[in-house]
Amino acid sequence: VHPFDLGSYRAGDPVRSETLSAAGVVDLYCNLHASMRASILVVPGPHYAKVGTDGSFRIGSVPTGRREIVAWSPSTSPATVTIEVGPDGGVANLAVKSLPRAPHNNKAGHPYASYE
Repeated sequence: VHPFDLGSYRAGDPVRSETLSAAGVVDLYCNLHASMRASILVVPGPHYAKVGTDGSFRIGSVPTGRREIVAWSPSTSPATVTIEVGPDGGVANLAVKSLPRAPHNNKAGHPYASYE
């Protein structure tokens, strides 16, 4: 867990940032709009890839040997497979299962207000 609050922004405000140094999932929420949310996966090393729109990925410069591959997204359960990486690389096939995203409260711990 890496708690932080960048506060609210107004047009023209300078950019604010946060350095995430601990491996794991960091969930980001807008305190005004429940549907504005994101998740960041902080990985502990240099070997990672974003999956393409066709579901494929490529991770370069992986050392040879047995390696564990994990596929993750905020809306799926993690999928893990162990492969043998040789001098010419390796191939991994993973399948993820969709999960519903649970509702959340605002930073004060209260449900979001209705704007209807």
